[in-house]
Amino acid sequence: MKKIPYRSAIAMQPGVLEANRSQLVTAAAELRARRGEGAVVAIIGIGASYYTAMAAVRDFWKIGVRALAIDVGQLWQDDFPVADIYIAISASGESLETVAAVERIRSRKQGLVVSVTAELDGTLTTIVDLAVASAQLEDSVPATTSYTGGLQALAFLISAWESEAQTARLEQQWAAVPGVLEQLLRSSIDAVADVADRLATVTSIDFVGTPDSAPGAAEGALLYREAPRLPGGWFESRAYLHGPMESLQPGQGIVIVGDESDDGIAVILRQVREIGCVAAHLTTSPDEPSGSPVSAVAVPSGEGRLVRAVYEMALLQLLSARSAEQLDLTSGKFRYPQPQVKLKQAIV
Repeated sequence: MKKIPYRSAIAMQPGVLEANRSQLVTAAAELRARRGEGAVVAIIGIGASYYTAMAAVRDFWKIGVRALAIDVGQLWQDDFPVADIYIAISASGESLETVAAVERIRSRKQGLVVSVTAELDGTLTTIVDLAVASAQLEDSVPATTSYTGGLQALAFLISAWESEAQTARLEQQWAAVPGVLEQLLRSSIDAVADVADRLATVTSIDFVGTPDSAPGAAEGALLYREAPRLPGGWFESRAYLHGPMESLQPGQGIVIVGDESDDGIAVILRQVREIGCVAAHLTTSPDEPSGSPVSAVAVPSGEGRLVRAVYEMALLQLLSARSAEQLDLTSGKFRYPQPQVKLKQAIV
């Protein structure tokens, strides 16, 4: 996998989504023919790939499919038959832990295994029942095209548990996404600039999301660790009220993902306005009171949870890229490279 500059990869995402959509319809049809009935689905990955997996679970639940997301590090030293179908995500197809887990699944001949990789390339694609490409062989540090491409791929794979007509409707929904995303990326550079500059000055950042948006919040925390190298954690909105919020104070930051109609988000926003810390709110209803310390950034309305997740991720990418630039951290390389976690190394 070739690594390219962060800003360049962010800008490429609309084209990547457009280029991959039609072949995902075929992948959904292939999975529909092989999945069987009543299967438990495990979506596995590590790092950003795990957060992609998390984003898909609730969409499975909403159509009555039992599913779980597993950080594949949990399967590193143990081998548990946790599911009937495994969807293994690895942008490069070379993630050591993911490949090892799939090898163990294959060795005990248990479960249908699907891979989601950037391209039909990498060790993982050679040991699965169905290999699905979702992006391209160019990506950045942090991950961009592979993350949003993975969201689109999972949306189509989930439709394999529904009718062909639903997959066709899904294709129409996602056909609108590249154009909306391209406009969002252009129009939001200035919209996020001020709050991103202020987030670059804090000591740590909490990322909080609604149940649907918490996986994006998790990836946002990872983006900020990898690009501007700012520490932070992520929380689902209701969970944040059970203790984690206690450390929030002036000098720290918070990024809230999801609308104030969520009761947890409503409580958090009310208290954040009183605390006065640096705060960004990604929402489809950006309507902050005059003088509020919260900077509201508009998320386009979109049909489908994973469509909205793409738009939220684009804004989180723009925020983290701007903060990194403010701190002069634009090398696009890890400070602490970990070559041992990849079977084959990326081309930089």
